[in-house]
Amino acid sequence: MKSLLGDLREKNLINEELKEKLEFYSDLQIDLMAKQGHEYTKDYREFALTLHLHGPKAYKYLRETRHFPLPHPHTIQRPGLNKMMLDMLERRCQGDPAKYGCVSLMLDAMSIRKHVQYNPHTQSMSGFVDMGDGNSETDVATEALVFMVVGLQGHWKAPIAYFLTKSLSPETQRVLLSHALEELHARGIRVVCVTMDGHASNVSMCNQLGCELKGDPREPLQTSFSHSVTGEKVFVMMDACHMLKLARNMLQVNNDRCRPICTSYASAAVEMSSAETAEEHPSPFANISALVCDHSHLPTRFGGLVENALVYIAGFVVRPILRKLSCDVCRASLVRDARPASFDKS
Repeated sequence: MKSLLGDLREKNLINEELKEKLEFYSDLQIDLMAKQGHEYTKDYREFALTLHLHGPKAYKYLRETRHFPLPHPHTIQRPGLNKMMLDMLERRCQGDPAKYGCVSLMLDAMSIRKHVQYNPHTQSMSGFVDMGDGNSETDVATEALVFMVVGLQGHWKAPIAYFLTKSLSPETQRVLLSHALEELHARGIRVVCVTMDGHASNVSMCNQLGCELKGDPREPLQTSFSHSVTGEKVFVMMDACHMLKLARNMLQVNNDRCRPICTSYASAAVEMSSAETAEEHPSPFANISALVCDHSHLPTRFGGLVENALVYIAGFVVRPILRKLSCDVCRASLVRDARPASFDKS
């Protein structure tokens, strides 16, 4: 095994970090195992899963070029909870609980192309809705819901499940999330928080679990729910980038409502800046004009070619927004003299 890993490293198919991970299986006799008539051992399955996850090129090289008896990728990538990955995480957690004991569970749904084809390895049709329970579905899948755990101590992440879905309801999504939490708890892994985007179905699912994310705006939000087994708090964190996109979309659609909101904030800023006690308690809005006009917080300078490209692309983003925005404050924050000095005048 050590000579094999050295060969893969020389061919630049794996990096040094992956080589160190795979050295954990140095006693595995991978080349002596026959393809037919033998069941893959637990260590063998974990080695195949780790190699395929972190080094797919090396996995393909060993299986197709060197003809090593590795499982076909379809056999280790089936919808539902990945028991092989969970078992591997359990062993890692037993060996290093500080690094693998506390995680954040991330979930996200991605659109996929509708396509049905015959899978010769499973001798079945692939492309239909598949929740990993073995039940046959007739609807063609349009989304893939993925669950991934990320270590809070150490730089590692691992996908533990995926489901092929079509218009998944918040109730079904809640059941899938609860099942994932229970499986991780059974293996000694504590989920501290769950991260997702701000989609309406995700918000509804969190409310069903015990959160209060769309209640009375005058009351504080309830951003955690109780674990179904331990009763401990599991916090919910909405993806910041997606929430900013939702705020941007709201400003584009409700541009008529934007003016009174921005005007009220601007008036409050002016009042705070011109208060009699401004000398004793400096206002954070004292230099608001400079903050509005200068949004460049980058620590480095771009070259001429990159700067021209950024300005060119930014124009396509700003122009359609300006057509819909009627708020002067919002327009002023987007429009400034962005033409770089290196711009080609020709």
